[in-house]
Amino acid sequence: MTDDEIIHRIREQDAAGELPTPAPPEAVAELETAVGHPMPPLLKRIHLEVADDGFGRWGEALSLTDTTYNFSDSGRLLEE
Repeated sequence: MTDDEIIHRIREQDAAGELPTPAPPEAVAELETAVGHPMPPLLKRIHLEVADDGFGRWGEALSLTDTTYNFSDSGRLLEE
């Protein structure tokens, strides 16, 4: 399955339009700078082209920007 096909499948599963908006490029750049590595290309595309969170096996992919959900005691994925 190609990356384009995966992105298409994620969009298909969001027929109700419940996924949040994509992340801004600045959020991806900030994360990559903080960790010192680029995001995996497919994950980066999903965050930039599909949604900033809510996708994945149980819809639990974390947002790069939303601070309302904490994975642990940190406020943002960037801090994790």
